[in-house]
Amino acid sequence: MAQHYYSSEPERDGFEELLERYVKELPERAGALRAARQNEDAVEAESMLHQLAGSLGLYGYRPLEEQCRAQLNRLRNGEEFHAVAPAIDALLQELERVRARPAL
Repeated sequence: MAQHYYSSEPERDGFEELLERYVKELPERAGALRAARQNEDAVEAESMLHQLAGSLGLYGYRPLEEQCRAQLNRLRNGEEFHAVAPAIDALLQELERVRARPAL
């Protein structure tokens, strides 16, 4: 596995294994966001975006964390779901790329 953002920090022993497990579980997490998107369920989309933002940030995927937070904020600020949906679609595509190539 290529080096990840945190791999050079000594206090992160075992981090690569945790990262690998997270990446393997990412399709399930993304699937919940995809279902919310398909159902146009803004409440569930907010919940999943919040969860993904936290976990992506924890594992060093800062750009994806920022994308999640941006769409979460748009929904929380009352923007119509159909206006946010294309950005959620783009985010879902990026999450698929993480699965194909886990290290940034």
